[in-house]
Amino acid sequence: MSMSSGGPSAPQRQPSMGRRNISRAITMRTDGYSGEEEGPIIESELVPSSLAPIVPILRAANEIEDENPRVAYLCQYYH
Repeated sequence: MSMSSGGPSAPQRQPSMGRRNISRAITMRTDGYSGEEEGPIIESELVPSSLAPIVPILRAANEIEDENPRVAYLCQYYH
């Protein structure tokens, strides 16, 4: 007598249904900012568009990094 549970003994993977290509393009927040006033773009201020609201925090961290590196670190990593 064989027992069948009505399903496969091992889970089967469903075929991939076309993964979405996620854009990893780097953007920078531009609303309310003028490139002329801000000076050169610093690499740590380049963020994905979903993180655009933290650009001012990163900018402040860059400005105080020489004076107080610990505070700059906290701004950069614990925003």
